[in-house]
Amino acid sequence: MSPTTTTRKNPPPLHTYKIAYITALPKEQTAVLATFDSIHHHQFPTPLTDKNTYTLGCISHHNIVLLCLPTMGTIAAASAVTSLLHTFPSIDFVILVGVGGGIPSNGVRLGDVVVSVPVSGGYGGVVAWDRGMLAEDGVVVVDQNKGGAGRRLKEGLGLGVRRVLDGLKHDGDSMVVRKGINGCLDDVEERFPRLVPRWTRCDGLKDPVLRRWRVCSYLWLVGWVVWKMIMASVVELLGLWGFEMVGSEFDGEMGKGKMNRARAREKKERNIRVHYGLIASGNFVVKDARARDALSNGFEDGILCVEMEAAGVMDQIPCIVVRGICDYADSGKNKDWQEYAAMVAAAYARVLLESLSPEDVDMVDDTGDIPGGSQELEESGTLVGLNLGIQL
Repeated sequence: MSPTTTTRKNPPPLHTYKIAYITALPKEQTAVLATFDSIHHHQFPTPLTDKNTYTLGCISHHNIVLLCLPTMGTIAAASAVTSLLHTFPSIDFVILVGVGGGIPSNGVRLGDVVVSVPVSGGYGGVVAWDRGMLAEDGVVVVDQNKGGAGRRLKEGLGLGVRRVLDGLKHDGDSMVVRKGINGCLDDVEERFPRLVPRWTRCDGLKDPVLRRWRVCSYLWLVGWVVWKMIMASVVELLGLWGFEMVGSEFDGEMGKGKMNRARAREKKERNIRVHYGLIASGNFVVKDARARDALSNGFEDGILCVEMEAAGVMDQIPCIVVRGICDYADSGKNKDWQEYAAMVAAAYARVLLESLSPEDVDMVDDTGDIPGGSQELEESGTLVGLNLGIQL
């Protein structure tokens, strides 16, 4: 990544823009722009019906169209993508980058990244959970063919893109992905100091699910103090000789501790985890733990996060959803983690694009090996009942 985001006055032709980014919040747009190598000032005509505002730029060898939605929700996303594809017919696929609400029972924590990938049961990475029937006692019945199918097989992501995404998935939390995300965030810190630390560090943020670890740390500290008091008593009983022996050992350990802490501060890495699986998308803001867990339990592989735009995009063009987790979709929902979560999502998207060659993007789709394809979806017709306790 270049030291600063450059401006390109002689941008490439419009037909070379093959990838689109979609964000729903200005914060998400800011995060994405911070990861661009350059921004292209391009003058091009748009239809009168196209109300979108586009920012053109590039990451690595890829020219990108960035679109920030005027409002959240699947309807706004669907309308914006329709205009996008008319203005930029060369777009091959879309990456939705931004924040989402995590499902803690499935191991997702604040600051993690969730990426949509096909899962068993015929789901193509995204399930439109509010496309269904509201039955008795607040049960939402989702038809798998209508709510969870996503893209049909013949219109899915290209083979090259899927291959690279599968490679990153199998890496999991390996050094390749983690080093790439950390490197991107480090570069953002150098290029845009005003974004530090709120956008690039989560050290001062609190995770309610991890409070029990703080309790354990407190108990450990109490134990450490008690042990030191016991050692002080031993020193007093043993006299000067004991004091010198214990004291020198203590000083040595303290010296090592200070040195290790200094090194840790100097080379502190962010503990970033990436999860791959099913994402639930709908027009409702989920802010209830019971409904959130019922939504996750309604699907065989569970839900990793919830968001509000992908269901409006997935039926029009192949898409990958990348969400940084900013809350747990419960009553404690707030905006404290949004900046950092948006930035780690944008950093992962950059790692993905850096792993893709232009040939990967152009590679034609192979219809033989994508799970949950059209044939499987047409035959399944599974109904999923989600007891969300909705009261009207």
